[in-house]
Parts: sequence; C-alpha cells; structure tokens
Amino acid sequence: MLNHRFQDKVALVTGSSRGVGYAIAKRLLQSGAKVVITARGVNRLEESRKKLSQWGEVIALQGDVRKWEDARHMVESCVDHFGQLDILVNNAGLSMRGLFNDLE
Repeated sequence: MLNHRFQDKVALVTGSSRGVGYAIAKRLLQSGAKVVITARGVNRLEESRKKLSQWGEVIALQGDVRKWEDARHMVESCVDHFGQLDILVNNAGLSMRGLFNDLE
C-alpha cells in the first residue's frame, strides 16, 4: 500500500494516455492525488481514464500541448474542476531514437 503523501493535491499529467505518463498518473492517484490526464487521441485517453478511475478521481482532457490554446485550456479546466493545481508533469512527447550528434 502506498502512502497518501499527495492527499488533497491536484496533478495535471500531459501525455498520460499510455506509457510513462499513464504510470505517473496511476502512482499519483494511488498516493491520494486527484489527477487530470491529457493526450491528443481521445479514444485511448478515455480508455485510460476508465482504467485509472479505480484508484481515484481522474478526469481526461483531449488536447495538444504544442498548441498554446490547448495548454491553457488544460490548466484552466483543471482549476475550474478541482479549484487548484498543485503538480504539473510535462510528460508529453515522443522519443527520437538516434545518436545525439546525429539529431537536428
């Protein structure tokens, strides 16, 4: 059993419909936080929200953090829904595999 060190905290985790972001959202929920998950793909995002809801209160917001309007909407929606935002995890992004010197 995890401790509840994030009890009464609200977290926004970008890119959280799968992978590392999903795992971070899950751990935050298990530690007592309320969590907003975000991703570009609405179908996977909703599936993830349903799975994560077994560990606590979670809402899903579709959006793309590359777009200022979407990023603003994520934060504003989080604060409107929960009344606060305590933790922001900027996880969204894709890995570009290759040697650092070869990347542009």
